[in-house]
Amino acid sequence: IVLFVLVLLSGCDLGGGEVSPADRLSNFANSLNQNTRDTTYEHVHSSAAKYIDIKDPTWWIGGPLAITYNNYSFSSISVGSESGGIIPATAIFSHSGGGYSVSITFKEGDSDVWYIFSFTNTTAVPDVDIIN
Repeated sequence: IVLFVLVLLSGCDLGGGEVSPADRLSNFANSLNQNTRDTTYEHVHSSAAKYIDIKDPTWWIGGPLAITYNNYSFSSISVGSESGGIIPATAIFSHSGGGYSVSITFKEGDSDVWYIFSFTNTTAVPDVDIIN
């Protein structure tokens, strides 16, 4: 019983903890809709090129993921097949400042836990890497 209580208090998920790419996008949008960006980086794979930068909450002050926007959401999500530990996806990304098409890649962390590895605005010419 004590072990069970300790597991619950530590935040461990006894159900396996799988996070699909679609789940990750939903969780990421929910995080972006919060008043703080202190933990938003947790949706990004630790080997992403900008990972160290985005761990700093001030990174989120400007740009397309700025805290000044709200109503972040993803729609028309299309998830491809896994190849070499990477899953590609496309979606429409929207917020109060507008919306655009994005290309996202996910990289597996723990077993069946997928993190954002790259996030690119494909509507811009040329494409603009937001997180990679």
